[in-house]
Amino acid sequence: MARITTDGSITDMQEDFCQNYVNEANATQAYIKAGYAEKSAMYNACRLISKDKIKNRIASIRAKLAEKLEVTREGQYAKYQDVIDKGMDKDDLNAVNSAITGQNKLFGLSIDKSVVETTEQAKELKDAEVAAAKDYARFKLRRQA
Repeated sequence: MARITTDGSITDMQEDFCQNYVNEANATQAYIKAGYAEKSAMYNACRLISKDKIKNRIASIRAKLAEKLEVTREGQYAKYQDVIDKGMDKDDLNAVNSAITGQNKLFGLSIDKSVVETTEQAKELKDAEVAAAKDYARFKLRRQA
């Protein structure tokens, strides 16, 4: 049974979601692997990952993992810069582009397209659910009249 909290901490299922998200980098899959229902997983995962306590927990897990692996931003930046330098020498623009994208992500300068798409899909799903509810209400009113 999932632990439900009232003190602002997260539940066991939310913790599983955070751990899976760090490993998966896919909110929908992390949501399902944490034991939540597949139905509306994309929509609900998007809602869950937008909560501050979940974002904070994911950041905490990532920070501990980086510390454990002795990963620093400076070290990662240097590795990306090395790829850029070698790619420029060899005219490998794909490598250069990938390394620049990595540097931008490292410093939070890029937008994760999958999160944007998921958010848009979740909004569309919500709009469809609202429309269906309105249609059902109209149907019920017609039957009563």
